[in-house]
Amino acid sequence: MEKTIKSIGLGVHKNSISIGIADEGRDGEVRCYGNIDNDILIPSPERFI
Repeated sequence: MEKTIKSIGLGVHKNSISIGIADEGRDGEVRCYGNIDNDILIPSPERFI
């Protein structure tokens, strides 16, 4: 069975999270996988007190 190694990078920003994937080695391909918008509304902890 052949092993495949990939590296995953996350760029965390105020409004989004960027996802990148790189193949193994110095000459491996690097590509942007996509973005996740940070528009999910999370209730504040004060609501539960």
